[in-house]
Amino acid sequence: MKNNKALSRVPQSLSFDNKALNRTYGEEAAIIRDIIVYVANNQMINLFGEVEFSISEFCDVMGYNRTTLARTLEKFREGDAPQIDEHKFDSTFEYALFRGLKENVVFKRKRDGKETFESVQIIEKLDVLYDKTTRKLNKRIYNIRLGSKILDYLFTEYNLIDFNEYRNIRSQQISVTGSLRNFYIFMARVITQVKYNKKIGAGDSFIISIDDLCGIYGVEIETAKDKKKYITRILNNMNKELSNLKYDWQYVKNGYRYAYFVEFKFTDKTLEYFDEQLKSVFFKQLYGNLKYIFLHAGKDASIENYKNMSEKYANMDREKYMEWFFSDDEDKAEKLKAFHDTYLKVYGCHYNEENNFLF
Repeated sequence: MKNNKALSRVPQSLSFDNKALNRTYGEEAAIIRDIIVYVANNQMINLFGEVEFSISEFCDVMGYNRTTLARTLEKFREGDAPQIDEHKFDSTFEYALFRGLKENVVFKRKRDGKETFESVQIIEKLDVLYDKTTRKLNKRIYNIRLGSKILDYLFTEYNLIDFNEYRNIRSQQISVTGSLRNFYIFMARVITQVKYNKKIGAGDSFIISIDDLCGIYGVEIETAKDKKKYITRILNNMNKELSNLKYDWQYVKNGYRYAYFVEFKFTDKTLEYFDEQLKSVFFKQLYGNLKYIFLHAGKDASIENYKNMSEKYANMDREKYMEWFFSDDEDKAEKLKAFHDTYLKVYGCHYNEENNFLF
């Protein structure tokens, strides 16, 4: 029995600082965001393996035109494209890969009354392989490992999206597709916040200013009237297209003179849909069980001087742990045993094709 939900984890940082990618990567932000979502979704399915795909596969899933992504960027047609040895990163897709590999993004987040700024590498490793079944040198397969912090976020600081809904949000312009998908990821954070608010008795809605909402859409509009006109069109159109992330919305004053804020509410059906239930328990326990194996195997030399396990847990290198966790060749037998033992404990049955409640 397969899990029939298309829920996928995305780092919370993408929604708490929803301008970070645009601030760092500009025109490449939309594609880099989709690379994160696409690779993360595949990595959580292929936990102890590698994520390989062709540009055609990426385009088919994420709704891009292959010719557009494979085309040399106009600014590089006269040369000056980034180049390492003989490999030029001059296409729309490969230039986005190059920037995600070369440039860290700085995420800002407010925690415990302070602002925290964190530098995060999007892509840690990129292999570009040529398909040996064809003579065309431009037939490439990409093997990507996301940055270790991004991978750790998928277990510790994440929100849930419906992967199919996300990838079906499309426009003829990459930038517009990016802004709408950015809003969808933001709404994943909103749902998480509303669920928490209801749990502690702090209301059942989320309120955001029209200025902040326009910032998420990546548009600059002068007057409040035009901002509301734009927001109304986008919210109504998206609500018609979405099946699982349905929302009710209205303009509210929020204590001010004018109704320059948007209030979002959700039905219980929507809130319940975005819940992994036992799947969340499984991944939390697997993360902890493999951490135990990692520490007892002495994989992190930086904590050898700590005497007790609680100190080792507190000071372990989480990035190094993620490198080991997702490695295809390190202690795979032990990791697979932990996977199956954890699955049996959480679901009460052995993992196989018939009893697959994860993927």
